[in-house]
Amino acid sequence: MPDVKAWYEGVKREIQNSARRKAPDIFRGGKIPGIKTAMSQMGRTNEEYYPEIAHRLKIRTFSSLKVLTPKNLERVYNLVRRDLNRR
Repeated sequence: MPDVKAWYEGVKREIQNSARRKAPDIFRGGKIPGIKTAMSQMGRTNEEYYPEIAHRLKIRTFSSLKVLTPKNLERVYNLVRRDLNRR
């Protein structure tokens, strides 16, 4: 059963990553929970971390991940994952 679960998770990630242009809702559904989970593991809040992310990526400030374009959402996701790995 663990093999099936690992396969399913891999296929799900693959579909979510390729859905960026064709199905942005599916793409966001895969990235936003990952960002939120990483932020909670780091103990960061939206109010103090979102402005820092916007400054570091040189994008317009945002108060919600839902207002970001798919490209910027991907950039934010990658930055948050890097920050989590550095911890």
